[in-house]
Amino acid sequence: MTEAQEAASYENRQTRADLARLVEEANHHLDREMIRKEQVGAEKYGELAFLGNATVEMAMDEITDWMNYMRFTYVKLFIMNKMLKRMNEQRPATQEGFISTSQLFGDGR
Repeated sequence: MTEAQEAASYENRQTRADLARLVEEANHHLDREMIRKEQVGAEKYGELAFLGNATVEMAMDEITDWMNYMRFTYVKLFIMNKMLKRMNEQRPATQEGFISTSQLFGDGR
Protein backbone atom coordinates (compact mmCIF):
# COMPACT_ATOMS: atom_id res chain seq x y z
CA MET A 1 0.00 0.00 0.00
CA THR A 2 1.37 3.41 -0.93
CA GLU A 3 1.73 6.22 1.56
CA ALA A 4 -1.20 8.07 -0.04
CA GLN A 5 -3.38 4.94 0.17
CA GLU A 6 -2.42 4.45 3.82
CA ALA A 7 -3.29 8.07 4.56
CA ALA A 8 -6.65 7.73 2.77
CA SER A 9 -7.38 4.49 4.63
CA TYR A 10 -6.54 6.16 7.96
CA GLU A 11 -8.76 9.15 7.13
CA ASN A 12 -11.61 6.81 6.20
CA ARG A 13 -11.25 4.93 9.51
CA GLN A 14 -11.15 8.23 11.40
CA THR A 15 -14.24 9.48 9.55
CA ARG A 16 -16.10 6.25 10.36
CA ALA A 17 -15.03 6.47 14.01
CA ASP A 18 -16.22 10.09 14.13
CA LEU A 19 -19.53 9.06 12.55
CA ALA A 20 -19.92 6.21 15.05
CA ARG A 21 -19.38 8.68 17.91
CA LEU A 22 -21.94 11.06 16.38
CA VAL A 23 -24.48 8.23 16.05
CA GLU A 24 -23.93 7.32 19.70
CA GLU A 25 -24.25 10.98 20.71
CA ALA A 26 -27.49 11.31 18.71
CA ASN A 27 -28.94 8.20 20.35
CA HIS A 28 -28.09 9.49 23.84
CA HIS A 29 -29.59 12.87 22.97
CA LEU A 30 -32.80 11.19 21.77
CA ASP A 31 -33.00 9.10 24.95
CA ARG A 32 -32.59 12.21 27.13
CA GLU A 33 -35.23 14.10 25.13
CA MET A 34 -37.70 11.22 25.38
CA ILE A 35 -37.23 11.04 29.16
CA ARG A 36 -37.52 14.83 29.46
CA LYS A 37 -40.73 14.92 27.43
CA GLU A 38 -42.20 12.04 29.41
CA GLN A 39 -41.43 13.91 32.65
CA VAL A 40 -42.96 17.14 31.31
CA GLY A 41 -46.09 15.24 30.29
CA ALA A 42 -46.33 13.52 33.67
CA GLU A 43 -46.03 16.86 35.46
CA LYS A 44 -48.58 18.54 33.19
CA TYR A 45 -51.18 15.77 32.84
CA GLY A 46 -50.41 13.30 35.63
CA GLU A 47 -48.08 10.33 35.78
CA LEU A 48 -50.49 7.74 34.38
CA ALA A 49 -52.72 10.03 32.28
CA PHE A 50 -51.58 8.33 29.09
CA LEU A 51 -53.54 5.20 30.12
CA GLY A 52 -56.80 7.10 29.62
CA ASN A 53 -55.81 8.73 26.34
CA ALA A 54 -56.83 7.61 22.88
CA THR A 55 -53.20 6.87 22.02
CA VAL A 56 -54.02 5.13 18.73
CA GLU A 57 -55.82 8.19 17.38
CA MET A 58 -53.15 10.47 18.81
CA ALA A 59 -50.43 8.37 17.18
CA MET A 60 -52.25 8.47 13.83
CA ASP A 61 -52.36 12.28 14.04
CA GLU A 62 -48.67 12.38 14.92
CA ILE A 63 -47.78 10.01 12.07
CA THR A 64 -49.55 12.33 9.66
CA ASP A 65 -47.40 15.19 10.96
CA TRP A 66 -44.25 13.04 10.72
CA MET A 67 -45.06 12.10 7.15
CA ASN A 68 -45.33 15.77 6.24
CA TYR A 69 -42.03 16.54 8.00
CA MET A 70 -40.41 13.62 6.19
CA ARG A 71 -41.74 14.87 2.84
CA PHE A 72 -40.48 18.37 3.54
CA THR A 73 -37.09 17.02 4.57
CA TYR A 74 -36.97 14.78 1.49
CA VAL A 75 -37.65 17.78 -0.75
CA LYS A 76 -34.90 19.79 0.99
CA LEU A 77 -32.42 16.90 0.64
CA PHE A 78 -33.44 16.38 -2.99
CA ILE A 79 -32.78 20.04 -3.78
CA MET A 80 -29.50 20.03 -1.82
CA ASN A 81 -28.32 16.91 -3.64
CA LYS A 82 -29.12 18.48 -7.02
CA MET A 83 -27.22 21.62 -6.01
CA LEU A 84 -24.22 19.59 -4.82
CA LYS A 85 -24.15 17.61 -8.06
CA ARG A 86 -24.34 20.83 -10.08
CA MET A 87 -21.54 22.37 -8.00
CA ASN A 88 -19.41 19.26 -8.45
CA GLU A 89 -19.96 19.35 -12.23
CA GLN A 90 -18.95 23.00 -12.37
CA ARG A 91 -16.01 22.58 -9.99
CA PRO A 92 -14.93 18.95 -9.69
CA ALA A 93 -13.79 17.79 -6.29
CA THR A 94 -10.20 18.46 -5.35
CA GLN A 95 -8.11 17.32 -2.43
CA GLU A 96 -8.33 20.79 -0.93
CA GLY A 97 -11.98 21.52 -1.63
CA PHE A 98 -15.41 20.02 -1.92
CA ILE A 99 -15.94 16.51 -0.55
CA SER A 100 -18.85 14.55 -2.00
CA THR A 101 -21.01 12.40 0.23
CA SER A 102 -19.70 9.27 -1.49
CA GLN A 103 -16.17 10.37 -0.59
CA LEU A 104 -17.27 11.12 2.95
CA PHE A 105 -18.98 7.78 3.59
CA GLY A 106 -16.79 5.71 1.28
CA ASP A 107 -19.55 3.51 -0.07
CA GLY A 108 -21.76 5.88 -2.06
CA ARG A 109 -24.62 5.99 0.42
